[in-house]
Amino acid sequence: MFLPARNIEKVLESLGYDPKESKIDDSTWGVVKGSAIVLINVIEGELFAVHSPMADIPKNNLVGLYRHLLESNFTETMQSRFFIQDNVIHLGTLRPLQGLDREEMESIIAEIAVLSDKFDDYLKSEFGAKLITERKRFLR
Repeated sequence: MFLPARNIEKVLESLGYDPKESKIDDSTWGVVKGSAIVLINVIEGELFAVHSPMADIPKNNLVGLYRHLLESNFTETMQSRFFIQDNVIHLGTLRPLQGLDREEMESIIAEIAVLSDKFDDYLKSEFGAKLITERKRFLR
């Protein structure tokens, strides 16, 4: 039987994270990779979601920003995608739990972690976006 929480915790451990420290609640885990925060969720026991809230939408050069995000969605983000929620730029993926194995979980989490750590810095340097990790509520 596939137990999502147990498998997620084993994957996090294999990626070098402490599953107990990473656990936020029964269906959510959070890890940090460089300057990026990565959230892992099991939604209603049916969906596997991994996303990284990276930066607030900057005030200037929105056309250039949106163009970059759209172009990168196909060429640079592998199976993940940029999206905007509550004026925050995220990188994430969502897929059914059915048929998901540990290797794919590990690949998805690692991919989002590496890419979001790369792209958040780019968003800051090229577009002046304020990183989520620069907000006081995200700092420990």
